[in-house]
Amino acid sequence: MKKLLSSTIAVGIFATLNFSPVLAIDANTLPSGWHDLQNAQVTQQGSDKLNVQVQGGHGSVGTVHWNNFNVGKDANVNFEFTGNNQTSLNIVDKSGGLSNIYGSLTNSCGVGCGYAGTGKVILINPNGVLFGETANVNLNSFTVSTFDANYDKDNGKLTLTRQNDSGDITVKGGAQIHGDKNVAMAASNIYTYANSKISTNIDPNFYDTAYGKVKLVTSDGVNFTYYNNGAIKQVGDVKASTDQMKIILNGEINSGHIDVRNQSVNTGSDINIAAGAKLKATKAEKGNDGNIWLTSANTVTIGDSNLETVNGGEIRILAQQDADIGKSTLKSSGDVFITSDKKDVVVESSTIEAAKDITIKANNIASAQKNSKLTANNITIEGNERAQVLGNSSLEAKEGDINIKGKKLRFTDATLTAKNNINAEATETDLIARGNTNLNANNITLKAKTDVKTADGGVINVNEKQTNIYAQTGDIDVKLAGVGNKQKGLIAESEKNVTIETDGDLSVGRLIAKNGNMTLSANNIVAGLPHITDEYFKTPGDSADRSYIYVLNGEFKSTTKGKNFTVTDSTDPVDKSEGNFNKKHMIQYDDNEKILLVNKRPYTPSTQPDNPQNPSNVSSTVNYDDRQASMLNKMPRQPEIFNNNTQITNSRTSLVDVFAAASQIEIEDDEEE
Repeated sequence: MKKLLSSTIAVGIFATLNFSPVLAIDANTLPSGWHDLQNAQVTQQGSDKLNVQVQGGHGSVGTVHWNNFNVGKDANVNFEFTGNNQTSLNIVDKSGGLSNIYGSLTNSCGVGCGYAGTGKVILINPNGVLFGETANVNLNSFTVSTFDANYDKDNGKLTLTRQNDSGDITVKGGAQIHGDKNVAMAASNIYTYANSKISTNIDPNFYDTAYGKVKLVTSDGVNFTYYNNGAIKQVGDVKASTDQMKIILNGEINSGHIDVRNQSVNTGSDINIAAGAKLKATKAEKGNDGNIWLTSANTVTIGDSNLETVNGGEIRILAQQDADIGKSTLKSSGDVFITSDKKDVVVESSTIEAAKDITIKANNIASAQKNSKLTANNITIEGNERAQVLGNSSLEAKEGDINIKGKKLRFTDATLTAKNNINAEATETDLIARGNTNLNANNITLKAKTDVKTADGGVINVNEKQTNIYAQTGDIDVKLAGVGNKQKGLIAESEKNVTIETDGDLSVGRLIAKNGNMTLSANNIVAGLPHITDEYFKTPGDSADRSYIYVLNGEFKSTTKGKNFTVTDSTDPVDKSEGNFNKKHMIQYDDNEKILLVNKRPYTPSTQPDNPQNPSNVSSTVNYDDRQASMLNKMPRQPEIFNNNTQITNSRTSLVDVFAAASQIEIEDDEEE
């Protein structure tokens, strides 16, 4: 269907990225040209260390402008906080070029200490920021952006606005970026290479409920609002863009919460979780996060990667266009939700496991294919145009239901297992199964607006479970396996034709062809009980479940190797005096137990109306033969008094002939020699 992001494709993407040129910098290089200081002091300590001190008391912002901000691999820039909830705001001049960070960024506290645990470091460079292979960032709260910045210290709100020439953020393999409370990035493009790592505090015993977040954003603007301890409280005003933007993650992210957003609607803009990437979010003991959220105004592609949440977090993948998951593993301690608002969701050769529910929704096609395996409490797959499970893929709902819905449904060599129910509905057209489709549930329902059928030699194995098949305006034409359980009769209803074929026994619950023919082919046809009681076919005053076959305005044909309708219910045997008629199941058959007459049901005198389709005020004398001819196949009654005002005259001696002619019943046997 679609070519997903493989390791080869990912390498090609990284090889062709248009990065800003990397400067060759000395190992001891430090940022230089600090100016326009406010509530800040910069002190160089030897040839390889720079100290940036924030002054002005609790809640102050120490602002420093830099000619350039480069850090060699042996150099260190330390940010010193002298009060609680302080911010070190560092802005690189437009003429300063790309920031090349190969050394370390750290923070410390002044007199009395403890302040470093609430401080924020914000680095703004419109030219771009590159973290080299030896970069080692270890801060309480770290935000880096290539957008214009405005910080409102009174509200703890950083507003970032993208310019046309705003640069990118790149994290090369080997780089380590840690923010105890958070790591946030906002740029035109964000790239992380294999063997890079972005992390936050994930200690589940940490006492703060808001901590440990990674926020990566590409857009035309965004704002971050911070708690007093430096953690991000909210991401807001994420503005859409028409320029092409990418977020390509090929390294490791380990955090309490991972939130990745690409708000460009431009074709080619996407979030790519590339080959070898590992994203893990761990929910704190007192926290409310622990989620992985991937949100794109265009596409989301996950290839050869691992996503995992721990302690109750969810995985949420929201794409406006395509959402493709290929050769990947998604393991959630909560829910998994994957959606495409405009196009497709394709899960291919992947494993998705959720401690709660899996929900996949697409405006076009929702597909699990090529040996994919989905396991959860409940599983929902909805494609507005088509939903499908293909290519030896399996779905398992351990505690509840599997629900699959689309205008059109397709199954090929699929295995669906649910503790309770499997519901599959084609709302506008047909439901088609190919290959060996296995359905395992207490109750199985297959429903289509037009046809329900197997094709190209396909077989649906219902594993002796209660099965319901409905074709609203079309035909039922299916080959089934595992319908021999006499306690679980098949229910099949069609406005047109019903064709049921099985190599085993066919257990009948309720079979109805309202305006077409019915053809049954089985080893034996047996009465299966119990099944859903149908009021229309219930004898007045009788609440017993029953099996029946109902053909209206069409032919009935059956081919069996054994017996044509075997009643195993000894409590209501065949009444020979009634012409081999089983009252409970409304079946008339010949001496060899072949179906001779369907739809006949017994009647007990009652003050109730004849049936829901007949008026309750019938008072005239009805001739049985006239009544039979007018009703055609509408379940003739025995010639008895059926209410106090209506008397049926005439005998039932012509019942079999009249009914057989009206129903055009034809019996065919295929006996083994």
